[in-house]
Amino acid sequence: MRDRRDMNDVLEKEANKRTAALAEVNRALEEEIARHRKANGALCQVSALLECSSEGIIIADGRARIVAVNRAFTEITGYEAEEVIGKTTRSLQSGRRDFAFYSTMRRLIRDMGRWQGEIWNRRKDGALYPALLKVTVVRDEAGVVTHYVGVLSDLSAKKASEARFEHLAHYDALTNLPNRLLFRARVEHAIVRARSGRHHLAVLLLGVDGFKHINESLGHPAGDELLRLLAARLQGLTREGNTVARRSGDEFGILLDGVPSSESAGRAGWNVLEGIGRPFEIKGQEVFLTCSAGISLFPEDGTDFTTLIQNAEVALHRAKGSGSNKYQFYTAEMTERAYERFVTECDLRRAFQRREFVLHFQPQFSLRTHELTGVEALARWQHPERGLVTPDSFIPIAEETGLIDGLGAWAVREACDQAVSWQADSLPPVRVAVNLSTRQIVSSQMVQTVSSVLRETGLAPELLELEITEGFLMEQPETARNTLQELKNIGVTLAIDDFGTGYSSLSYLKMYPIDRLKIDQSFIRDIPFRPDDRAIARAIITLGHGLSLKVIAEGVETEEQARFLRANLCDEVQGYFYGRPMPAAALGDVLGKGPPR
Repeated sequence: MRDRRDMNDVLEKEANKRTAALAEVNRALEEEIARHRKANGALCQVSALLECSSEGIIIADGRARIVAVNRAFTEITGYEAEEVIGKTTRSLQSGRRDFAFYSTMRRLIRDMGRWQGEIWNRRKDGALYPALLKVTVVRDEAGVVTHYVGVLSDLSAKKASEARFEHLAHYDALTNLPNRLLFRARVEHAIVRARSGRHHLAVLLLGVDGFKHINESLGHPAGDELLRLLAARLQGLTREGNTVARRSGDEFGILLDGVPSSESAGRAGWNVLEGIGRPFEIKGQEVFLTCSAGISLFPEDGTDFTTLIQNAEVALHRAKGSGSNKYQFYTAEMTERAYERFVTECDLRRAFQRREFVLHFQPQFSLRTHELTGVEALARWQHPERGLVTPDSFIPIAEETGLIDGLGAWAVREACDQAVSWQADSLPPVRVAVNLSTRQIVSSQMVQTVSSVLRETGLAPELLELEITEGFLMEQPETARNTLQELKNIGVTLAIDDFGTGYSSLSYLKMYPIDRLKIDQSFIRDIPFRPDDRAIARAIITLGHGLSLKVIAEGVETEEQARFLRANLCDEVQGYFYGRPMPAAALGDVLGKGPPR
């Protein structure tokens, strides 16, 4: 019995031990379960926090492969989580930053454990956007990088707002033109460039004539609309690189950068006033507007912004005082000169309509036979008030305004008609020379015009000589060669006018189909007194003959000059000593005769 009790005691103790062990295991299990529940709760809280954040969050592993993103990331980038998870963070880069930028970023993240800065990323649709990125490194207990956490803030709205404020600070709200502040900055910048490049610039201030009356009669909304239309037109009337600004109310400023002369500034001013003269349409009604303008020049009227503006304002006040639709220079002398040029241009345009141009002809003679070999056609302007105007007074203006195209075509046709008319009067055929401007030669219609004139007038092509300036041959050698060859193919003769005044290369000279060289009169004028002029004239004659070209000297006015040219075997001459330019009727008496002296 005792042995049985002992056995029961042993079994009971063993059972108690197992019960205690099971209880301990159970307690440990309950604690583990509690810890898991707590961890899961924390994870749920973290997950909820990430999803509620307005900033995009990216979690990447130690090799920079994305393992998780939040909903804000998707809203910012357009990428769903499954589209980026497993990819590296480099897949989000825009390419706008260079390798050095990202290399520096990675080094700082490695060394400092964090980085913050502005970057450019690319959305799913390809659009670039600015962002603020904060990167933090996560390490384990051994210090090994396990994760990278990036916080992304979209800066697009912030940047757009800053840009709007920047625009409002420098541009006029009504017209969207640069305002006073930006106009000043651009003028000052242009002054710095002008000083270093030693070129000119002009400041033009423009005021609307009677704008108060316009506001009172049409109302302020219509006045504002008129200012907007005027601003748009002013931009169209000025060349690229210049600045049009609204300074205040109805006053505008125009920066004319790199103007070559006061005349150019005056022409620009008049072009603006003339362009404003076209009607504006507001609510179906035509509104006519005029403006006055004041112009100051750098460096003549001032070398700083303040002085230039003050002087332009003085000139604007003078312009308004002298009536509407006028401009004034700050310097009265410049105003007078520009006005005279403007009047000449206006008269020149009317001269075409009124057929006020005529040709005079200057005879050319052979020094060997004394026979008349040709005539040069020279344009004259029969002005109704100023009388006969010589070419040096209007040809430069015609070239600058483009009127030379029509004048040149007229001269070719008129010269050919006259040459045919002389033959019809039983006078001997005579070669007639016509000067071509640079604009005519580069025109695509030049060759066609000459062909048409010769065909319609019936003049033999070899009786028409076209004179080209030496400078053009050097400035545009390929264009000159092609055009002159086409003209040569027609059968006309070609001459280089004013030879010796340019910088001809002999290698260029031999490539053109030229028949004749004309020695410029500047080398003839002081013969026989200046040894250098004699040497130059002698060299040109020798050069021309060496290239199988005829040589003609222009501007011959004395017996001594003629004797020198004859002794040096010059082929032909023209000048006052042999005959002044004369009307076609007077030249008829000279045809077939020797020189008048």
